[in-house]
Amino acid sequence: MKIVKPTVKKISIVDPIEKIETIARICTQSTNNKKRKKGELLKQCLKLKHYSILEHFRIEIEFDRMFNCKFLRKFKEQYVDLTKHMHINNDEDEHTGYIECDLRKIRELIERVFNESKYADKDFYIFAYMLYREFKKQKGIYSLILKDINIPISEFASILKSISDNIEKLIESFPDNLEINFKENLLKNSSEIHNLLFMKIKNISPQSNSVTFKITTSRGVCMQLLRHRNLSFMMESTRYCKYNNGITVVKPIPYKWAIKENEIYKKWKNHKQNIENMYLELLNMINSAQEASGILPKDLKADLIIT
Repeated sequence: MKIVKPTVKKISIVDPIEKIETIARICTQSTNNKKRKKGELLKQCLKLKHYSILEHFRIEIEFDRMFNCKFLRKFKEQYVDLTKHMHINNDEDEHTGYIECDLRKIRELIERVFNESKYADKDFYIFAYMLYREFKKQKGIYSLILKDINIPISEFASILKSISDNIEKLIESFPDNLEINFKENLLKNSSEIHNLLFMKIKNISPQSNSVTFKITTSRGVCMQLLRHRNLSFMMESTRYCKYNNGITVVKPIPYKWAIKENEIYKKWKNHKQNIENMYLELLNMINSAQEASGILPKDLKADLIIT
């Protein structure tokens, strides 16, 4: 059994895929995944629907034309559980707009609108499609996070048909070179839809005011931190981590008896040693980290990622 002190370390990795995969390795205590090709571990996380890992990379999306205030207000009200975690800014005079959020919120927004396509407001649907289209054009992580999301084509066609009678010609020229008369027709029908159809992403960049830390502490402290969900968290998982070589616990430094290492400390240490023996015996019998984890102590060492 190892006894360690709490530590804090900043994660300064710039590449988004490398950063997210590093966090995944920390939380599963996996070293075998280092041999994988870049992006393979991220694909596996997405396949298993571990979308929370995407919260640890925040981006700023800059548009060269954005929705108006009426649409923005309606959009925020409809998807308040998502937009409350986004910073959305719109400058109608300059015809620009910004969205600052993590990658998970972008994915969830697009996926939810597509899933609700039969009932969703057509403005929301076209906005989600524009985001989807522009992200799919990007290389690397931006297109990767949307790989398993499919467009409900029939609903999109019916929405476009409600905007223009000549749907065939509209789709044929959509989205990059619409004729002038169709632009005018779209403008007459809906100014919001007109703006959305011609919206372009000027730039997608990492958010400069976002920072990520790796905190090594006890699971008891982690539980207290996780009660306050204003930040993005990922924690070392006892479902996946098998402590075959013994457990590691965090020395309870705030307590005087732990600092002095007196008789109370010795009893604490012996108790943790007994738990380790029981854990290893149970793990050997059932070979399941998740089932054996029920007896692990609150003082167990846990790596916590906070962004």
